[in-house]
Amino acid sequence: MSTELVRVDYHNSAQASDLIRLLNDYACDPMGGAEDLSAHSQNHLVDALRDFPGAFSILCYVDGVAGPDQLLYRLFDL
Repeated sequence: MSTELVRVDYHNSAQASDLIRLLNDYACDPMGGAEDLSAHSQNHLVDALRDFPGAFSILCYVDGVAGPDQLLYRLFDL
């Protein structure tokens, strides 16, 4: 099993897509409001982050798959 922590490159469409997918998963949880991110947010958030000085995001990939469970595994099962 391979794990990799990656600082998101907002110009990388695959990483940007993974980030939006995970943020939408969080938003759909009852603690995140239990609703999808708006289409506007999904379509413009990465551009806004790219243009915001100092913004960064971290994704954790396990065997090439990004997800919240992968990050928890990486943090607590080192």
